[in-house]
Amino acid sequence: MTIDAGVGADATSTPDAAAPPSNTPGKFVHMIPGNGAMREFIVYVPELARGQTHAPLVVMIHGSSQSGEEFYSNSSWRQVADLKGMIVVFPTGLEYCYFDDENHDGDFTDAGERHFGTKWAAGQLGEPAGLPLCTPAELATLTPAQRARADHPLQDDMAFFRSLFDFMGASYSIDPKRIYTTGFSNGGAMSTRLAVEMSDRVAAAASSGGNMGIVPTVAPRPMTFVFSVGENDEKFTVGNGVTSLPMDESLVTSFPQFVTRHIYAFSLANAQVHDELMLGGRRISRFTYSTSTVGANNRYILAVMGNTAHVYPDFLPATLWAIFEPLALP
Repeated sequence: MTIDAGVGADATSTPDAAAPPSNTPGKFVHMIPGNGAMREFIVYVPELARGQTHAPLVVMIHGSSQSGEEFYSNSSWRQVADLKGMIVVFPTGLEYCYFDDENHDGDFTDAGERHFGTKWAAGQLGEPAGLPLCTPAELATLTPAQRARADHPLQDDMAFFRSLFDFMGASYSIDPKRIYTTGFSNGGAMSTRLAVEMSDRVAAAASSGGNMGIVPTVAPRPMTFVFSVGENDEKFTVGNGVTSLPMDESLVTSFPQFVTRHIYAFSLANAQVHDELMLGGRRISRFTYSTSTVGANNRYILAVMGNTAHVYPDFLPATLWAIFEPLALP
């Protein structure tokens, strides 16, 4: 384990394994091994989480070709942590060479559809019809530095997040019943996969601009989940014959992929309440599904953010935390 750049932290020391975890405010960079690859994540501890406070934990997962450092700097989660006292983790995905059929024409040969950058295994990475990885011959065309970072098999990101949760429980004073995940784009799809497949560890979750990438299954424990998408998000308008998403109730019939997978996974009936509100100067069209098919007390919230493209709005962290804060594992 390495520790770096922590306010009040000793960059050369490691915690005493015999002592109970205690939180020191600051920024800490950690590396843990996983399937032969070292995995990096940033931990931000606010002053309100100092000591043995059993702080809640939020994991913010970046999008394609982004990094934990970018969302540490730009996502507003640190500011919310300073006000509310949760610890926030910003992991960085591994780099891959892969293809993405971005114009939805059924092939991966168009210019610009081969990519190199960070990517989470949210369900489609490595799938021939999803996001196929580059062949050895295609990897050979990369620069030596890129090839060194991308020449590895598809990694088990689910195992990585379990290791991350274990590490945080052993190294920081967190509340294991109050772990939450959220993410943007590909990171949002990864947060969705964690919610469905790791409901034993995740209390509630959210995705912004990243739809479910796995074949939907019923989560062992129904949880509250929030999916937000921009009215002008090109990831969903391109290929669907529209320039903007509906802001009225026609959304749920025009884009059933925003609804059917989630309510199935979280054991909710297809019955919603629609309302509108203003957040961050934007009109929000909100659809709330709260009728459980198994007697649970969870919700699925679908929100379309007016006049918003494929970006992570700065008002979202505070909005999500207001939903997450009262929720905990049984």
